[in-house]
Amino acid sequence: MSSTRPIAYTEELGQQLCSIIATNSTGLVEVSLNPDMPELAIIANWLADPAMDAFKQAYNTARRIQADLLADEMIAIADMQLSEGFNAPQVSLVKIRIETREWKASKLAPNKYGSKPDDGEANTDSGKTGTIVKWGEYMIAI
Repeated sequence: MSSTRPIAYTEELGQQLCSIIATNSTGLVEVSLNPDMPELAIIANWLADPAMDAFKQAYNTARRIQADLLADEMIAIADMQLSEGFNAPQVSLVKIRIETREWKASKLAPNKYGSKPDDGEANTDSGKTGTIVKWGEYMIAI
């Protein structure tokens, strides 16, 4: 392990970061805890930098792949054989683990795993359409 964290972007470092994201259910916070990876603020700056579109596209692709991984994990969790004495707390834990992955997958790949169309319009029960507006970290249909 290196003694100093990387701060300068290299294509190799970007590929390594995207590979970790695509092949694990971890997020940037966990990745940035690795002393061989840049701190979270550095990665966030790379993602916000318009000059780093190639990295941003690779990162977004890694996150879409991660959504597939989460979907596979949901199936594995649902299908796992629990020990004898299957009880309510075990059922609750399994349900929470699946629902957490379901929520994350729906955010990473809304067109594939989301419950609503991601076309900027929301269908209402009355048949009228509205607009989806981002409010902080929430999407609100108006």
